[in-house]
Amino acid sequence: MTMYQVRVERGEKFWLVYVAGVDRWTQAKRFSEVEDTARDLVAVMDDVDPESIELTVEVSLPDLANQRLEHARQLREAATRANAEAAEETRAAVHTLIEDSGLSQQEVADVLTLSKQRVSQLVNG
Repeated sequence: MTMYQVRVERGEKFWLVYVAGVDRWTQAKRFSEVEDTARDLVAVMDDVDPESIELTVEVSLPDLANQRLEHARQLREAATRANAEAAEETRAAVHTLIEDSGLSQQEVADVLTLSKQRVSQLVNG
């Protein structure tokens, strides 16, 4: 298989598709048509079987969209960290209630509205 790099950006009405390996532009009405359009362009320009073409597609988005996507990624990472910290604090609270306050696992489950199985997981985890 031959690899071709494809760069895609949104024009006014169409997706503009540039295939570096053949140094040509084409267009697609819908994003779902980009790969087939690029593959057809390469097949015609290089006289090859479309099935023998492998594409790497890079979509060029507006700067503001990229900034927002990066911010969303950062927020997801922060949420993952916060969830891990919250789980650790819950685990510590369960241990404190059992070890320092003398509550049974069932009592901890009732007080924290957790299942007894979950409390057991927290104690043993």
